[in-house]
Amino acid sequence: MKTLTRIAVLVLSLIIAVAPFYNPPVALAVGSNSVVCEDIPSSGERNVVVRMIADASAATYVSFVDTSYACVTANYSGTVSEFIQGWYLYGVQMIPQTPTPTTGIIITDKDQYGMDIMGGKMTSISTASVVDVTPMLDTVNSLYRYPKIRGPMSTAITGNSVNSAVISLVYRYITPVDWRH
Repeated sequence: MKTLTRIAVLVLSLIIAVAPFYNPPVALAVGSNSVVCEDIPSSGERNVVVRMIADASAATYVSFVDTSYACVTANYSGTVSEFIQGWYLYGVQMIPQTPTPTTGIIITDKDQYGMDIMGGKMTSISTASVVDVTPMLDTVNSLYRYPKIRGPMSTAITGNSVNSAVISLVYRYITPVDWRH
């Protein structure tokens, strides 16, 4: 019995000595992004599909910066930023998934200068169904344009309150040769 008591005291002493230095692993519920790149040479198009998952406890999204993600197709390997450099953005398709984000979210797509290349057209987005958006140059006169991508872009989503909400954004680009389509 004395031996058992001594072992218990030794184990307890060890726990007390080590406890201040022990940091148990913590599971951080941070949102995530993933990317799929599609090169469609026959039509002169490229698509970048960004799947964004909100944080599991705070319902916030991690901003997507295209220089931070790899893009691999049969004909290309590099960053997303390099993949779309010099191409024209002609549309964005927002596809809500399950769990669905809060209706009224704000999606901001900024170019290398911090300008909203969608002209504010992705504010108060309904997440009840798929939404297609065309870039807008002039919101006062309703002028549309296909912005040429000249540098890194970033995407941020705000206004969501659904934990782990999933959304896919399909960015559609056309080649500089076919910019008038």
